[in-house]
Amino acid sequence: MFVYNAEGFLVKTRVNLGDLLGVAPEKVWVEMREPDTGDLLQISDQLSGASNAKQIEIISGLFPKILVDHNFYESQDKKMSLEAVSTLLKNRSKLTIRATSEYAEKVLFTLLAGEKKISDGSGTSPDPISEAKT
Repeated sequence: MFVYNAEGFLVKTRVNLGDLLGVAPEKVWVEMREPDTGDLLQISDQLSGASNAKQIEIISGLFPKILVDHNFYESQDKKMSLEAVSTLLKNRSKLTIRATSEYAEKVLFTLLAGEKKISDGSGTSPDPISEAKT
């Protein structure tokens, strides 16, 4: 038997941002999940050969869909909405760069390496870190 959990994602990552806001890195964070299949297929083509600026634009455009949790608060006891945090991330360049870079490294390269394995028929799993450096 398999019990499906719609909130259970295969790949998700936490990005620490506190050091960019003057506190310990782990004090401020966002958690992002894998993109859905349609978005992954669309961005995999767009990211290939794109400049760094274009890659940041593409990935940050996904923030509203991929942001699943955070610890940003409007007041002492009112958590900011996912939409508000997504906007905040996009409006602060240092936050955007950190979030998109870590997301690309920890989530997209992992997923796209698997896609390459399927498409190239090699039967071996490429190392996403090595591929990212080339």
